[in-house]
Amino acid sequence: MLFRTVYGAELAAIYTYIQQHTQKSGSIPSSMIYKSFVASQMESLDENHHVDDALSFLTSALLIQIKDDRVESLTNVTDFRLALLQNLRYLEIHGVEAGHPLDPYYMYLLDEIFIKTGRQYVQDLHVEVNRLQVIQAVGGVSREKVSAWKRVMTSLGIGYRVSNGFLCLYSPGLLKSIIDIWEDESDTLQGFLEKHVEKYIPTFSRNGDLTPSLQSTLQHLSSEKVIDLYQLQDSPSRAFFDTRQYKGIRKRITHV
Repeated sequence: MLFRTVYGAELAAIYTYIQQHTQKSGSIPSSMIYKSFVASQMESLDENHHVDDALSFLTSALLIQIKDDRVESLTNVTDFRLALLQNLRYLEIHGVEAGHPLDPYYMYLLDEIFIKTGRQYVQDLHVEVNRLQVIQAVGGVSREKVSAWKRVMTSLGIGYRVSNGFLCLYSPGLLKSIIDIWEDESDTLQGFLEKHVEKYIPTFSRNGDLTPSLQSTLQHLSSEKVIDLYQLQDSPSRAFFDTRQYKGIRKRITHV
């Protein structure tokens, strides 16, 4: 199950450990993970619980598999954050493979509450989440689970926790990582978003506009000369950024 009481940083640490060791031996006993990530074997069961939750999350995120008490990574990941986001988006779209009824709604919450509405800040996210009919239909999500969701989203560069609420603003570092693995050097902005960025994060509001949570970050990366945003007079693709009517994007190539 994805809605576990995890924090974010430990997910990357535990997954990296699993990947490094299973590349050598194929799979490792789960006891190795507990020995490495539980501070003391004399601690209470609560210490083990954190590792249990992380392993459950990584399994539900299709990054690891556990069979006969042995663990292995399912793919060779170079950027954990992007691999996780891509799998979460996959589960959102193809929820039939999800291990728990709530799993497909992990990224859906981001998309439905923030991106499609164009909102960047929600004051009480727990209340907002449980207003969604699809969430009500599966029994709702507790405040504790919503808090864990906020922690993971913050660790991934999706936004920031603000008391009971959440501020959705894609971080420049996250978007730059997505741009760095873009195989093309230029495209229409619409094509770049639909064919590449949408694999990792939702980008469009319901009316097809660029979500504010991404627009400001693209503008920042343009000012930092990571990308160029420009007009394309004859392109039939959609224009963004209001009066500037940008239709094209180009990746700046840095030569060392």
